[in-house]
Amino acid sequence: MNSNLIQSIFSLPGGRGQYHLTLIEFSRWLQEQPKADRSAAQEWFQSRFGAGKSAPYYFPVVRDLDVIEYDRGNDGPIRLTEAGRTLLNSEPDQQQKLLADRFMSTFVANREILDVYRRSSSAVGLNELRKKLEPAFPTWTTAAQFDFRLRWFESLGLLSSAGGTNYQITPLGQEYAKRYPVDRTSPKPDLVPVSTKTPLDLLIDELRAASIDSSRPVRFETALAQAFEALGFTVRQLGDSGDTDVLVQAPAGHDSYVIVADAKARASGKVDQLEVLHLKDHQSLNKADYAVVVAGSFAGGKVAFHAGEQGVTLLPLSVLEAWLKLHESWPQDLIAYRSIFEIKGLVEKLPPELLRLNTHRKRWGKLLADIIDLFSETYEHGLSDPLSSRDVFRMLVTRSRGVPYPEPDVISILELLSHPVVGALSRKQEGYSLVMSRETLGLRLRRLAEEVESLDHAGR
Repeated sequence: MNSNLIQSIFSLPGGRGQYHLTLIEFSRWLQEQPKADRSAAQEWFQSRFGAGKSAPYYFPVVRDLDVIEYDRGNDGPIRLTEAGRTLLNSEPDQQQKLLADRFMSTFVANREILDVYRRSSSAVGLNELRKKLEPAFPTWTTAAQFDFRLRWFESLGLLSSAGGTNYQITPLGQEYAKRYPVDRTSPKPDLVPVSTKTPLDLLIDELRAASIDSSRPVRFETALAQAFEALGFTVRQLGDSGDTDVLVQAPAGHDSYVIVADAKARASGKVDQLEVLHLKDHQSLNKADYAVVVAGSFAGGKVAFHAGEQGVTLLPLSVLEAWLKLHESWPQDLIAYRSIFEIKGLVEKLPPELLRLNTHRKRWGKLLADIIDLFSETYEHGLSDPLSSRDVFRMLVTRSRGVPYPEPDVISILELLSHPVVGALSRKQEGYSLVMSRETLGLRLRRLAEEVESLDHAGR
């Protein structure tokens, strides 16, 4: 993998297949506003698409495509590059090709992705693509980076939609696959031996190695971006001198929040000096709610005290690893994860509320299994009449010789199991009947999870 290629890409607003048109429209506005800065551009994205809060993620995308440039670390003017002016002066079909050339030559994995579609005689879906290429990109623990690239391929006319997240290559895509071939001196992505380690193991290994690789700070930034992405955040790796390393967004409606994250790689593994005020400037510039520094470890005393005084979160790698493992065990929502950034200064361990939610997982899982088993036992004893929620609650109490579950929790699980999407219980006026085995229920839930993972993210 070419280390000079850009690791991450993000979307633009405007809808499916429209990214390049949004980029052109923004560039044309910028041409007419020569003194525009990032604040004004953010307002433009807000007024045009209602996407002002995501604008800090859009700017690096347009910059990486060599359309704009701006000074690092301040809110100075945004300028069209020479390539950007050439783009605006070109015909529409030529605009797509100019962007496609930059896209193919600049970002990691694009050649490999297009090559998969070139070699396929039928449409390829997101999940299939991910399975083929995961061995070559083992630290991509989610489908997001593949998905973003597919959206850009579609917008640039190199792939066409075959429904949902399925795509097929276009004639123009075939042309670009030949123009930008995969480096055949390396193993083909689908022939790379699959590691016995899980993607999470590989990500943690990379985080540890990158955190002490002080000669290549971008390596730790990239690993950190992948870690936050694995936790369910929307991530943009910036990595500019004088600017934030990673911009992290938690899209949660009115409860959304943004974090600026700095990755500090040190050969010793420990950060003993920190420019907290510099990071606070980055937080203000990116209009972020929180600022966090991630490192192998942190010296105590003044570093932790000063960070806490300035409202900066210090996240040691050991805590981040524990967080990733907790998420793998029982993923929690972005609002729950906010509790970590509410800690100012050194985070010594995960907040108790996150661990408590993980404990609830086992309780809810046991309740669900107990209810399924209860229905099965009644049928084994020749009782086939529907059971009301009150019947189920009383029988669970008798079964356990106590009250292990509150009645409202029992009702909630019954409603979940009887929802058509789950379908384990059939609900009639007189009560519930079991219509699915525990094994079938497990299979249904796994298939449902697969559908969620392959959802069409049009317009993202």
